[in-house]
Amino acid sequence: FEVLKLIRNNPLINEVKTIMIGSSSEAQDLVDALFAGASDYIVAPVKMKELIARIENQIKRKREDDQRKEIEARYQAVMSMAEGVIVQDVRNNVITLNPSASKLLGVPFSQLTNSKIIPDDWCYFKEDGSILPDDEHPSVITLKTGREISDYVLGLRKRNSEDITWLSVNTRPLIHEGTTHPYAVVTSISNITQRKKAEDDLRESE
Repeated sequence: FEVLKLIRNNPLINEVKTIMIGSSSEAQDLVDALFAGASDYIVAPVKMKELIARIENQIKRKREDDQRKEIEARYQAVMSMAEGVIVQDVRNNVITLNPSASKLLGVPFSQLTNSKIIPDDWCYFKEDGSILPDDEHPSVITLKTGREISDYVLGLRKRNSEDITWLSVNTRPLIHEGTTHPYAVVTSISNITQRKKAEDDLRESE
């Protein structure tokens, strides 16, 4: 127990997996060992096959922990991006999005989660100003075809508003290994309203 305490209090090795070998099979001994920081507990005398199996199990759990931490790190990186990021399932419902996406769209985070990214009171426009049909939205196309879309310009106008927010949209499909059809799509958005206005003004001036 003293050795376990030293390991857990040392930042250089506190994530090392440990297996404690004890002489008692009492449940309380197992509980004490786990609370002290042991990864596993074996009752002596130790059988080699059991020990190898326990070690392999700890290696597997360590790999799973590392993968989970990597996924969490990527998720946190996405959440902190200035660019808006939205993840939608095959039914076009929003699974998650980062705060930047909520801010860019001008809709509370809670209102967008588990809802469609194309509410009935929103109107999308193509770059030429014509109305963009729902089934031609970049995320919808990517979900249907699995095709990536880059730098797609679309305008967004909400009900009771005359202002149009112009967005640059990129989509990437999420596809399980061994399959060809997307199970979700990641959409990134950037507000290019000022750039679009400057380009339109320049075109009109010319």
